[in-house]
Amino acid sequence: SLLPPMGKKHTKSSIASDDDDKTKRPNEPSTSTNVGKRNGKSVLKPCSESKSNLKKQKIHKEKSEETVEDKIIVEMTVMKKSIKDLSEDMKKIQEVLLTNAHLLGVSLKRENPEEAKETCCFDCEDAKGNNHQTIFVTGFEKLRTRDEIKKALSNFFFFCGEITRVFVPIECKTRVPLGFAFINLRNGVGNEKALALNGKSMGGRKLEVTLARGRGEYYGFNDFDG
Repeated sequence: SLLPPMGKKHTKSSIASDDDDKTKRPNEPSTSTNVGKRNGKSVLKPCSESKSNLKKQKIHKEKSEETVEDKIIVEMTVMKKSIKDLSEDMKKIQEVLLTNAHLLGVSLKRENPEEAKETCCFDCEDAKGNNHQTIFVTGFEKLRTRDEIKKALSNFFFFCGEITRVFVPIECKTRVPLGFAFINLRNGVGNEKALALNGKSMGGRKLEVTLARGRGEYYGFNDFDG
């Protein structure tokens, strides 16, 4: 008699079990990606979780860009305000300097033509010091600047006493000295020594030294324009 072939026996129950497994496998949960077919080729499709992550990353990126833009706008606003405040501070400083320029010994204001005119006229501040003790000097080189003549006269009469004023009138239009000057010694002390210099030479020129009250120049020329 023939023996049945050895091996795994297939019973009805085992066949049924295999059929059940085949039917259940397609319904098992899918992995992180789905496999699809396109043009006969397998294509990996992103799962719903991957799509969600991509969407979150996009939203986060957009928010980050908005944050950077907002930060730049804020910084620009602060910078503009700082520049505006600095400009206002500079204006205030300029106003303070203009108001208190006399305290600094410097004038930041534009020169007033009328004030400039007074510096060469007989009615200016320097011309108001004449009195019966004032010394009159002439004969010096007048083709020099006003300051140079004042300095030369101050040095020449220095040993006579304390000099309080040296006034050298000039012609307003040309700014050329008129060729004479007025000198004051404190309380007239030293006038005798000063008058004794009459006829003495200064810079190669002979000086004429007298009391000013006997001279026509003593009374001045109001608004003298040359």
